[in-house]
Amino acid sequence: MDLKSEWTARSPASIRMPCPERGHRIIRDLRSFALSILLCLIPEVTFAEAGPDLATSATRGQMAGLSSSERLRMFAWGRWLETYQAPRDVIEAMRGALTRNGYYHDGPVPRIVWSDLYATPLLGYETNVNGGVAQDSFTTGGFIFDVDPAYRAVSGVVVGLDGSAETHLAWRNGHTINASVEGSAGWAPKSDIGFSRGSVQLCSRNNLTRWVFLDGCILHAASNRVLSSSTIDQTSVTLSTLFQTATAYHEVSGEVAETQTDDYDQKTATLALNSVWNQAVTGLAVTFGEPVAGQTVLDRRIGFDLRWQAGQYPVGFGLWHSTSRGGTFLGIDQIDNAAGVSVSWQTRPGMTIKAGYTRTLSTAAFYNDDSVFLRVQFDSFGL
Repeated sequence: MDLKSEWTARSPASIRMPCPERGHRIIRDLRSFALSILLCLIPEVTFAEAGPDLATSATRGQMAGLSSSERLRMFAWGRWLETYQAPRDVIEAMRGALTRNGYYHDGPVPRIVWSDLYATPLLGYETNVNGGVAQDSFTTGGFIFDVDPAYRAVSGVVVGLDGSAETHLAWRNGHTINASVEGSAGWAPKSDIGFSRGSVQLCSRNNLTRWVFLDGCILHAASNRVLSSSTIDQTSVTLSTLFQTATAYHEVSGEVAETQTDDYDQKTATLALNSVWNQAVTGLAVTFGEPVAGQTVLDRRIGFDLRWQAGQYPVGFGLWHSTSRGGTFLGIDQIDNAAGVSVSWQTRPGMTIKAGYTRTLSTAAFYNDDSVFLRVQFDSFGL
């Protein structure tokens, strides 16, 4: 009998759950069930302190739903469950997260613990549908160059389809192999131009001890437009841990990655901090890239995201800045400084509007660019 059937067939008092490093526990009710898993993960010092404040735990537990990190959501929900006052939907959400992360797995035989298939319409506006040159003309060395109209960027409304599929294979308690495929295909009716992009990713996600995790991923991504196509292969390793302070719950992670493109290979290092506060969720990430001789590549990037609840619906705001350097253009050392801002707003259940603006200023005027995008994001078709 699988776990889902076991939940249905047994009363809560008879359910038992494998716990890493501590064997099996008899669970008295749904809240104790979820809490028993947390006892396997949360450091002992957490329970040596005073019990969690109900109001704070409930506030952050509700806010955690806006976080993009499932582990941070689990951490926040777990603190709420410690109060024994979390509502049933939080218990069910916690159980689903534990399932996806392999904490129900018991025994030597790997098995698929979760799968998902997603599809949704694509509707938006882009300033560069065809992958063309942003500038109509540019000046260098005192000369003015006009760009052939056939190679200029074309803007317009785009329609199409976004989709993804993902599955998780548990091979040990708290250890999974995750495989995912995602992509989109779009078309600009006004210019009759199509485009596509997609990626395939395989990850090993591992709970080392308590709230400490080690993940490894390999990724292949491709983008195809009329005037430009590109592929990226990336291998990354990430070490992360979760903890709490007096003001928030946090997840801090360090990642090293090697990226291969059509033109160069580059190593990068990223330090990220995601947090759940009483009134908002934030994300901060800083990336540094190694120089690559003769290529304009990422030197450093910093990004900040903020999400909060405005009435019934979530709102998001993001800022980022990056510097790329290392190559030359017509004898000029190329340094690109780019910055962007984005906003998102769920206007009603099942529909979110996203918009963004990016500006690039380069020492090589050919690469100067101002671009905007607008996207209406819908819920899945329910596949």
